Amino acid sequence: MDQYVVACRRRGKEWADRHFRPVGRGPEPDKILDIVEADHSRAHVAVIDDVSGVNLGRPWVTVALDRYSRLPLAVHVHFDGQSLTAVMQALRQTMLPKDFLKELFPDLRLAYGASGVPVAYFFDRGSDFDNDHIVDVGFTFDIRMDYAPVGCPEFKGRIERFFRTMHAEVAHPLPGATPPLLVDSNAREGQVNLR
Repeated sequence: MDQYVVACRRRGKEWADRHFRPVGRGPEPDKILDIVEADHSRAHVAVIDDVSGVNLGRPWVTVALDRYSRLPLAVHVHFDGQSLTAVMQALRQTMLPKDFLKELFPDLRLAYGASGVPVAYFFDRGSDFDNDHIVDVGFTFDIRMDYAPVGCPEFKGRIERFFRTMHAEVAHPLPGATPPLLVDSNAREGQVNLR
């Protein structure tokens, strides 16, 4: 019997369609700033106020990532949730020069040359990305705003991989990290590892 038919009967048509669909590649950029992927993720670490000791919760991280070089063009850490303000900060950071990095890290030898107006942004369909204000930014700076289909994170695979690496390699080793299994199963805010 056909594997697709078996999967439809066992797990439903939607699951079978996702599992057996042909895998393709999205548009490939030719140079830096051709396509910039942007998204939010909840950090897998709790922030504790160093003065009062109060658990402030897990911050959000909004990132804009160049699809060609996989270079992060903007990283905005905040407690605003998935908001238009966070998206606008990321868009702003993407376009501005990164000269401040030399001041923060004097031993940095390489110039961070990725800044400027991108050709296209690639977002998901969240209301923080898909609204009139983002469209206005696109018209003002002549930027094409593209959107991934609903429920298809694989269309933004590079930024999804960036977040996965950020959580596994940066957040989880830190004191205050939320255990990975608890994060994936909707852990409560207070469940953190304070090593």
